[in-house]
Amino acid sequence: MKTLIIVALIVGAGAISRAADPPELRADVKPDVERQLMKVEQDWNEAFKSRDKTALTSFCAEDCQFTDDDGKISDRAHYIEDASKNVKVASYTLSGLVARAYGETGVVTGRWKGTIETSDGNTELTVRFTDTFVRREGRWRAVASQMTRVSAGNP
Repeated sequence: MKTLIIVALIVGAGAISRAADPPELRADVKPDVERQLMKVEQDWNEAFKSRDKTALTSFCAEDCQFTDDDGKISDRAHYIEDASKNVKVASYTLSGLVARAYGETGVVTGRWKGTIETSDGNTELTVRFTDTFVRREGRWRAVASQMTRVSAGNP
């Protein structure tokens, strides 16, 4: 009997905690919006690969902040300068993409794996990333981007 009461309390507490999340904190389930966010993410990565300064500028809000795999923070101007002049993407793949929307805010997470060329030579790089977008004037624009390097033994 005591075990049954404990199980009932645990199940009840779980139901209460799920019910306590206000609806505005749950992701919207809108497949068309998720597809838009996925496309923006993919197009942004293509602009990065092609070193397209104009496209990179259009994907990033003026106050966008970037945190690289070493923890260094850059503003939009520095990111675009670095991406268009100092880093050349030889090849890359995106995997495990998940897009969620919360009203006019979108979050895309995933894995980026590729080969980049810098002044130090070629580097194989795998990172997990979180990109945060805000929809303004009908367009999704990045307001924050963060990546974490993934070690060789960590999928």
